[in-house]
Order: sequence, then C-alpha cells, then structure tokens
Amino acid sequence: MGFSLQPKHLNHMVRNEWPESQFVCEAVGEDSATAYIDIREEVLRPGGYVSGPSLFAAARFSRSPSSVRAPAPKLGEHTQEILQELGYDADAQEAMIRAGIARVLTD
Repeated sequence: MGFSLQPKHLNHMVRNEWPESQFVCEAVGEDSATAYIDIREEVLRPGGYVSGPSLFAAARFSRSPSSVRAPAPKLGEHTQEILQELGYDADAQEAMIRAGIARVLTD
C-alpha cells in the first residue's frame, strides 16, 4: 500500500514552506485538490471588504461547475460601451481617450 496524500499533509507542507499563505486544503483527489483561503481580519481591506484575488480564491465552485463560454475581453474592448452605460456622451469619451484616462481596443 503506497503513501496517500491527505489534506493534513498538504496543509502542513504549505504552512512550513510558505508561512504567509492562508490557503487551506480541504480535499485531495487523484489528480486535483480543493483549497480555500482562510479569510482573517488582516486579509480584509478598509471597510471590511475582501480584495479580488482573495475573494476568488475563497470561492468554492465544487457544487456549481463552470465552463469557459468565451475568451476574456481584451484591454479596452468594452471601454466605450461601459462609459456610455455610466452616462458619458461621445465627446466625453473621446476626451478621456485622448487624455489617456480611458483606453480602447485598436486593431
């Protein structure tokens, strides 16, 4: 009978190798592992919010499988649509683009 990696083994290794890490291994499969971030007060941003990377890592998707439906948008691909939704007219959008405040996708 061979060695079987258990969550406690992985958690011990992570704590020893990367003491600043807040990841906790919950389960280990044959070709995968399930982990999450232990959200503590020091992870929170002012106002009690969790940063994007921490929030994503804390999410558990095991009960809601996902799939990639489309590639991620390119930088500036939706800038003008977003600015329009925020109430900026075409002149204001162009001014922001010229000033370097906003960026649009160029071919």
